[in-house]
Formats: sequence, structure tokens, C-alpha cells
Amino acid sequence: MNSVDPSIPEPPPLPSTRKAWQFSLRSLFFTTTAVAFWCGLTAMLPGVLSHMLLGGLWLGITGWLLTGLVFARGDTRAFCIGAAVVVTSTWTGMGGQFLEAFRTLGALLAQGLAVPYSEGLSSVLLWFKHLALLATAIANGWFCIRARRYFEQQAAD
Repeated sequence: MNSVDPSIPEPPPLPSTRKAWQFSLRSLFFTTTAVAFWCGLTAMLPGVLSHMLLGGLWLGITGWLLTGLVFARGDTRAFCIGAAVVVTSTWTGMGGQFLEAFRTLGALLAQGLAVPYSEGLSSVLLWFKHLALLATAIANGWFCIRARRYFEQQAAD
């Protein structure tokens, strides 16, 4: 009831305008710090341990995406489908060729810059390869969201 005039009902509450991708500044700082710590840790460790940490992270992301395939709905599920296609294709011949292309490209860039191939360069190329995979997974996930919306609109017409 309205406190001024009890006969006037209160208007219904406004719907929440919070979007799914909104986050607080504290969350941004925490995430940035965690990613920086992870990158620093993998850069300081020897190559084998660095590969194990990155592989563990990649397996964790794969598990998260596959869980999203089963339990998520709507755009989240469409994104998980697109990203999981990229992640799981790395275990196939075509995905392996995709990754090999980035390794070869990095080696060619190192030769062109007259930089000797070393353990440090190998680590940089590993990061470059994972960054390319992440960007490809995100792009394919976004594409699947757009495709889902297109097909739902076509079905509605």
C-alpha cells in the first residue's frame, strides 16, 4: 500500500535490468590478478611443468564447456556447442593441422626476425597457440549464438 494514500496500490516492482555479462570492478581486478599470476607462474616454470599447467587449464575449460552442453539453455548452450567444437577438434587430424599451422607460423616469424629458436621462444609460441585457440573458440561460440537466433527466427516465421 501507498504510505500517502492507502487506497492507491503500489506499482509493481521494476524488472531487474542487470545483464548476464555485467560484473563488478572488484571481480575484474580479482580475475586480472589471477590471470596475471597464472601467466607468471607458467612463464617461470620449466617447459614441461608449464605445459602441464596449460594442459590442465585447457582440460578444465573443456569440462566446463561439456557441462554447458548438457545443462545450459538458450544462448549459453549455443556458445558451449560452438566453443566445444573448436576445443574437441584439437584431438582430431584437422584440429592438429590447425595447431601445427600456428607452430609453423611462429617458427617462420622467428626466422624472419633472425631470432634463434630457444626454450623461451618455444614458450611464447605455446602461448600464441593457446591464444589462437581461445580466440577461435570464442568466435565460433559467438557464431553459434547468431546461428541459433537466425534459425529460431526462421522457425517462427
